[in-house]
Amino acid sequence: RVRPYATAIEASAAGRRALDIGTGPACLLARLCLRSGAASVDAVEYSKASIKAGIGGLRAEVAVGFGREPADRGALQLIPAAASLEVRALTEHGNGFPGGRRVSARVQGAGGKQEEQELTLYEGLSTDPSISLSGSYSLVVHELLGDQAGAEGAAAVVADIRARGLATKDCVFLPRSSSTLIAPTTELRRTFLENLVHRFGHGGSARIETLERYQAVRFHRGALLAEPQALEVLDFQGGPSLQQDRMLEFYTDHDGDFDGMHMHLHVDLDGTEVIDVLDLHNNEAREGELCTWNTTYVRLLEEPLRLPAGSRIALRCRSDLAGAVLGETQASEALAQYSVDVSVGPAGAERQVASLSWRGG
Repeated sequence: RVRPYATAIEASAAGRRALDIGTGPACLLARLCLRSGAASVDAVEYSKASIKAGIGGLRAEVAVGFGREPADRGALQLIPAAASLEVRALTEHGNGFPGGRRVSARVQGAGGKQEEQELTLYEGLSTDPSISLSGSYSLVVHELLGDQAGAEGAAAVVADIRARGLATKDCVFLPRSSSTLIAPTTELRRTFLENLVHRFGHGGSARIETLERYQAVRFHRGALLAEPQALEVLDFQGGPSLQQDRMLEFYTDHDGDFDGMHMHLHVDLDGTEVIDVLDLHNNEAREGELCTWNTTYVRLLEEPLRLPAGSRIALRCRSDLAGAVLGETQASEALAQYSVDVSVGPAGAERQVASLSWRGG
């Protein structure tokens, strides 16, 4: 998933003031912004371990720049060659800085051709005013996406950035949007190996329980009874809606034994670069692009319903993303909340066959 991010950033970053939310131990997206010509980047991270690793990488780059052996050469191993920086100086403001640690790095301009750039690393949550983000950001990047689009609080975080006036009117948001796509599925026909893997992860049982969410890897697209639709859409560029209520109508593409539903993440970075997790899991030619995102399968019915092609399946999908801002610990009431009611039959004569609600991704 790095390649499409890198391509989208390269097309947008030049000359902009960027904010990287949830920058991680390698400060990867922040570094890609600077490598692509951003004037400056503020990078925010809540995890103390990731902050420590991020500072370690910058310190090591300072040492290398002065021809010295880094105190922690392992810190450099976290940084891909395509994201390395020429760090000239590092200023650490210490643990006593309001809101947590803050570190500023002066960086040689991209390709050695432009003016010096600045990377400032903040410890904390972007939604915490005490870390005093500088604002006037014309580019906001993040990877606050789990197996479901709203699971890691991206909608609430971006809404907060907008509400506090930290983004300029012409600010570019990468990703532009993300969605959780959902589709009805036929009864699964698992291979011996798939059964074995399932047993290994579920106490020796091969049974798939009803109304439980299972992480899936390489879920077969052929098990879908209809093309996926959006359970939720997080429109970062236009402003994300924190409460969503969607009625989705599916008409089955072929005869099948309906008994479940499948969900997967779809990320639109800039209108050109797209990450569709189900497509990645079903495309052997893109094996090298497989990422840590999984898809989600739920068996809805104890006994499958035999449905002919053209049958109507209706899903009423609700999502509440207002309180979902993740940190190291997270109270259950603050997670994203979802519910799906499932009905089968013609409009006006359908019958509800299943209902599911959950918190988080």
